[in-house]
Amino acid sequence: MLAALALVLPLAANAAPSYSHYTYVAGGMQFADIDSDDLTQYIGAPYSNMDTEQLYGVYFNASFSTARIPVFFKAELSGMYSSELEIENTFGGIGLYQYFGNHSVYGAVGYNKVEVSRETDQFVREFNEGGASGEVGVNLQVLPFYKLVPRARFTRLAGEIMDDYQLSNQIMFGPVLAVELNIGHNKFQDTSQTSYQAGIRFSF
Repeated sequence: MLAALALVLPLAANAAPSYSHYTYVAGGMQFADIDSDDLTQYIGAPYSNMDTEQLYGVYFNASFSTARIPVFFKAELSGMYSSELEIENTFGGIGLYQYFGNHSVYGAVGYNKVEVSRETDQFVREFNEGGASGEVGVNLQVLPFYKLVPRARFTRLAGEIMDDYQLSNQIMFGPVLAVELNIGHNKFQDTSQTSYQAGIRFSF
């Protein structure tokens, strides 16, 4: 994936915008509705039987790139919690990007780890797995004040592929500050969940 992206790097001559899509820090709140079907593949049917619960938490994303070469380093941390359930997801990787005017495309490889823990009076059940991960995405500057960032990430966990998709809507207040509203969908075997994020992003 990165090799294919590297082949097109010399082809684009358009200048990047004054702000960077790939040097930023972002963070905020997130939530999701979780029921037993969302947990079966992680902790097993006997331990995932539960009523629908609302999970709340926080997320933090950061990326760094220099202006000299089209390479970036990124890290993502997120966690959602309820009285008896915890879901945490971390990602770290390196990628390549290419600008096309005010838009850009990118690809990244890295390591993704997922931790799921459910604790009740009767038992404690945990899922703790990580694996190699690949990600592709597009930064679309739809309007001067609005950016749309769809991305897809694929991770090998416990011998299976986890699909993770996100659509980020960024409302910009100048070149540095943006409010972001994100929706994500995660699928692991027959298990899936949808989550929502609202936060602030600073680009440099």
